[in-house]
Amino acid sequence: MLSNLLLYRITVFNACILAGLVWAFLQGRVQVLFANETTGIGYGMVVVFLVAMVGFAQRVIKTTAALNEVKAGKWVDARKFKIKNSFVAAVSVWLVTLGLIGNITGFSQAVEGLNLSGGPDAAMHAISEMIDGMKVAFYTTLIGTGLGLWLAVNGHILRTATALLHIDADALKGGVYVK
Repeated sequence: MLSNLLLYRITVFNACILAGLVWAFLQGRVQVLFANETTGIGYGMVVVFLVAMVGFAQRVIKTTAALNEVKAGKWVDARKFKIKNSFVAAVSVWLVTLGLIGNITGFSQAVEGLNLSGGPDAAMHAISEMIDGMKVAFYTTLIGTGLGLWLAVNGHILRTATALLHIDADALKGGVYVK
């Protein structure tokens, strides 16, 4: 009997994502994101993501333990797992939403920089301000969407394992799985 499969799946998926992130860091791409995102929203999204990942890891460990018990033939009350694991999907939506808030903030900075009166120097300054605002808009969207997608895929893996846990636990009890 294979045990800890959920934990292994999550570990492999996140190791691949982290390898890509390390590669991007070594290429200087991660530093560019945060150097040009001047609002601080990007750092806030990283903090939210890391807190969510800690909670996610705890849920993976508990779900893995329950799956192992069910595979060993022990009944587990799996009714609360779906509800307790649901925060992962919520936080992934929050991250994308924070990225969109950063997008709106960046576009508002770009619009505020539109002051073409005052000659060529003022126009060049206005263009510079617009570009800085657009960088904030794009980079916060990229950070929020990337972190949200990373967490959403993790959440999908956990939801699938939780549904299977529920089915298997009900089968041990002699019940019928109901969504």
